Amino acid sequence: MLLNINNQEVFVPLVGRFNTSNLLAIYGTAINLGFDKTEVLRVLSTLEAVNGRFETIHSPKGWTAVVDYAHTPDAVDNVIKTINDIRKTDSKLITVVGCGGNRDKGKRPMMASIACKGSDQLILTSDNPRDEEPADILNDMVGGLTKKELERTLVIEDRFSAIKTACTLAQKNDVILVAGKGHENSQIIKGVKHHFDDHEVVKQCLEKIELNMLYELFNHLGTFPGARLMTYISFRAIVAGGLALLISIWFGNYFIDLLRRKHISETQRDEKTDPFNVAKKGVPTMGGIVIIVSILLPCLLLGDLSNIYLVLMILTTLILGTIGFADDYIKTFKKRKDGLNGWVKIVGQVILGLIVALTLRYSPDVVMNERVSSHIENNITVIDKSPDVKSTQTTIPFVKNHNFNYADIFSFLGSENKYRAGWIFFVFLVVLVVAAVSNGANLNDGMDGMCAGNSAIIGVALIVLSYVSSNFILADYFDVMYIPKSEEIVVFLAAFVGALIGFLWFNGFPAQVFMGDTGSLTIGGIIGVSAVVIHKELLLPIICGVFLMESVSVILQTQVYKWNKRKGKHIRLWKRTPLHDHYRTSVEQVLKNDPTCRIVFKGSNKLQHESKIVLRFCIVTLLLVGFAILTLKLR
Repeated sequence: MLLNINNQEVFVPLVGRFNTSNLLAIYGTAINLGFDKTEVLRVLSTLEAVNGRFETIHSPKGWTAVVDYAHTPDAVDNVIKTINDIRKTDSKLITVVGCGGNRDKGKRPMMASIACKGSDQLILTSDNPRDEEPADILNDMVGGLTKKELERTLVIEDRFSAIKTACTLAQKNDVILVAGKGHENSQIIKGVKHHFDDHEVVKQCLEKIELNMLYELFNHLGTFPGARLMTYISFRAIVAGGLALLISIWFGNYFIDLLRRKHISETQRDEKTDPFNVAKKGVPTMGGIVIIVSILLPCLLLGDLSNIYLVLMILTTLILGTIGFADDYIKTFKKRKDGLNGWVKIVGQVILGLIVALTLRYSPDVVMNERVSSHIENNITVIDKSPDVKSTQTTIPFVKNHNFNYADIFSFLGSENKYRAGWIFFVFLVVLVVAAVSNGANLNDGMDGMCAGNSAIIGVALIVLSYVSSNFILADYFDVMYIPKSEEIVVFLAAFVGALIGFLWFNGFPAQVFMGDTGSLTIGGIIGVSAVVIHKELLLPIICGVFLMESVSVILQTQVYKWNKRKGKHIRLWKRTPLHDHYRTSVEQVLKNDPTCRIVFKGSNKLQHESKIVLRFCIVTLLLVGFAILTLKLR
């Protein structure tokens, strides 16, 4: 502010009448003590505000945020009066304020009343609830407001969401006051100390205003009953899963009728694999579109679309969905049995893998904490974590501490070069994982409900792993790295599981619709990418053990057959591949088409019904998933 002291102008980087009075008192005292007037004014012009007191942050959109330590009724009143004295007449003041727990309850309604009277919009939120329930503190504050004042008041328990909402509401020339914490960089909730800095949060909101649709809508509703539930990741995940299931069933019914009318159906089904004479030809295909739509809509409505992890998952769905759709389109409409050229599929998968890997490498929003631990300090659980870093560290099963850094493989290259080599290896691995899992899911899609059932179980496992990785305490408990902001993957995967369960309504034996490559390639890609972004890709051989067995069976069968064919021999390891076809094919069926063939693993000649094979494969997947999660507790 610009002051005129004894007919001399001086600019001081402080604001408000209170600071003006203090500066005049300092000036008068210094002059009475015999200091030079000019020197006193020069020193005054260099003064800086106390950390956490009226710190200003300017938005490129033209609004200003003020972060202040004010946590008493008088302090809140003073800072609001200061802002109102200097803000433009056409601007609004949006105040975000809370009260601490285990402190004087009598000041809570007073603070809310003072803040509301001096502001155009009030947002009540948590401060340091300590051992009290945040909702109880907020109810005390709401008690100080009149019915009319409540009309311009939002109650958002989560402080991050409250500040974010204020930043979203602010327009040009508006002022946001974030009061209560100032220089403090933590919150104490239920005895647990969490890092939280108002200044940092405001800057994050400046850099990126989220596009969240229903998420943001519910934030704005504030006092609407149940509105605050939308701030909880668990609630959003449950809603996303349920909504995906309902969309899948409703849209699936409509889509199947559409496919039948358009005669978009299975034409390439090999009847030799159908020993029970269940008609497969004429069944609508390309049902993967139902899965994709059922995943994307809940994510668009309930997810944080500015979250880099959610963006990657949506991109994965769209890219592989497009590749699968092109493959099905060529098979169905162009009547080309082989569909899309295999190399085109591989190139598409490689491009997706590169996008994912390079985003994880270079995006500033992608970091991790390699070490997270907690300890008790003065009856408060304090979370200790390493700094946010870019890392090629991953989770590895069956070993103590579970963490392994790909860079360590290249230690012989020196301390600097090993990290470059580690990232190169990581990029290669991501491409391999995406291609392998998407193709594995494609091979698994050979029986009614097989791929959808197995993938739904795998999806549940990935939900657990994603939630663990996004939570301080659980990451410490399972001894894995903590990945900030990865909780949005939980919402996506919940929609993924819901969509698959809904699809099973029509895809279970006997199938009313097939997912086609549109679905299977997309499903596999989603599984692979989600595991990579939470750094759990080395658990995939266990979690996706069924996909692995299917892929290995095809590779071994093909190579063994080709190798022996050069020698004039016809040798098969299994009756048919992928492996699930082995169990529904008789030796007689194979010999009928290849009389000179020798089968190494004939197994039982008793054919298994398709539904029983699917059920058993799902049970195997369930056991593998349980085992994979248990490995994280092996020491």
